[in-house]
Amino acid sequence: MRVLPNKNRHYLHQIDCPVGGTVGPAREGKVLGLVGERMSAKPNHSLIHMMNTSFELTVNGRARQVQVDPATPLLYVLRNDLEQKGTRFGCGTGACGACTVLVDGHALQSCDVTIEAVAGRTVLTTEGLADDPVGAMVRQAFIAEQAAQCGYCINGILLSVTALLTRDTTPGREQINEALNRHLCRCGTHVRILRAVHHAMALVNTGVRP
Repeated sequence: MRVLPNKNRHYLHQIDCPVGGTVGPAREGKVLGLVGERMSAKPNHSLIHMMNTSFELTVNGRARQVQVDPATPLLYVLRNDLEQKGTRFGCGTGACGACTVLVDGHALQSCDVTIEAVAGRTVLTTEGLADDPVGAMVRQAFIAEQAAQCGYCINGILLSVTALLTRDTTPGREQINEALNRHLCRCGTHVRILRAVHHAMALVNTGVRP
């Protein structure tokens, strides 16, 4: 384990798992500890239970309830407790965009938002895009343009573009750049991504749903 490089993070988190594996405190034998303290690898279940709080939120149209530490990042709750594996762990500091989800229609980096901050709100992940009128068109456009290469960053980008086109169906280049500003694509498919955004704009404005 290592300390996430975010001065606002209060906990140590396990992040050394393979892609698609369990991230954070849910893996057996791992336990959260206060920064600077050394803790036994054996979890104190009574202490963990005392720290947990019940939270309700709506995820992809379904009312969900979880019981976790209030400081747990939304990313960990989505992946570990709600099985929304399309939300990716990238940097852990809200700087790469891989973990982006929509909270009440706004694109937010879920690694940098606690479950307590989104209690009672509506969350959309990539798994819910097919049922979102704009999201379905965005997804169709990105597939048509083959905008993804390795695909790791693309889920977060899909959600940011969905948020953008939901509030503005004809954004200019400046607005598009701003929406994509927090997303890193290490494969360098930026030209295809921008082409897919314009394709999605055309679909949204003609009202053609997949």
